[in-house]
Amino acid sequence: MRSLMVAVLVLAALPALADEAKIQVGAEAWAGFQEYKTALSSTDAGFFAISKDGGAWGWGKCRQGECETQSVAKQAAIQRCEKYAGKGACVIFARNAEIEVPYEAPH
Repeated sequence: MRSLMVAVLVLAALPALADEAKIQVGAEAWAGFQEYKTALSSTDAGFFAISKDGGAWGWGKCRQGECETQSVAKQAAIQRCEKYAGKGACVIFARNAEIEVPYEAPH
């Protein structure tokens, strides 16, 4: 019975935890993401990084064959974001144009 109550409490808390984990994307970061998507071509490997508070951002991309691995573009995105947000404050928001994290964007 006790484990059932714990399970119910955990399940009840999940929606609240999911909302807290969403990145609140600021207007400037959202505009940066739109710029990034426009700059991508179908042969690019691209990454868009954003700070956990949704204010700072950066992106990196490589044309097919220009990067040894996609990690070059990924690291460039993180470094550009962290230049303004601080070390460890940024995550990959999107790979190519596919968003990979829960978020809320300005309307």
